[in-house]
Amino acid sequence: MQSNYPNMIENPSTLKHNANFTFLKPSEFNFIQSITDNTSYERTHQVQIRGQIDVRPSLEPAESDIITQLEYSVSDVSLQPPSLEANATSLIINCHMYSGPSRSRPYMSIYATIWIPPGITLNTLGISASSLSIAFHPDLNYTVNDRTHISSTSGSITSPVSSLHSPKNPSPTQSRETIIDTGSGSI
Repeated sequence: MQSNYPNMIENPSTLKHNANFTFLKPSEFNFIQSITDNTSYERTHQVQIRGQIDVRPSLEPAESDIITQLEYSVSDVSLQPPSLEANATSLIINCHMYSGPSRSRPYMSIYATIWIPPGITLNTLGISASSLSIAFHPDLNYTVNDRTHISSTSGSITSPVSSLHSPKNPSPTQSRETIIDTGSGSI
């Protein structure tokens, strides 16, 4: 399987997975990546979790659905893959912090693309990541009426400067209430 992400870990022993989610004409959308501290193993190794969430304009202008594509890989069969939970308006990816006995430090790569249809209006938009970076791409054209909350605990949050000032692009910074936060990354 060929990855759409140039920084996807390529290792013959890596276990790769793909998942696609369609959110039908949502009035709100939330994407959450969290980490669970599962210290139930006798010998534990902390898992290195890395990757990115890309927010891009949809390729199909007539669609009013938000589509999320997810690629993730784990380095070892002893590493529990992330659990995925989806409902009509949100996708939650829960990663496990520790693995069982392993010869090397286990890692997990997660890359997600959120395709936002042009002209969509949402009441709320939330994108939250514990360990992933978040990137907003140029030419996004959407409106958030009430609240936008973008946060990454240890990743960076990026948006092209030109998109912040473009009249056709509201960017993630224009809504009634906007919160953009990172614990140790950069904005």
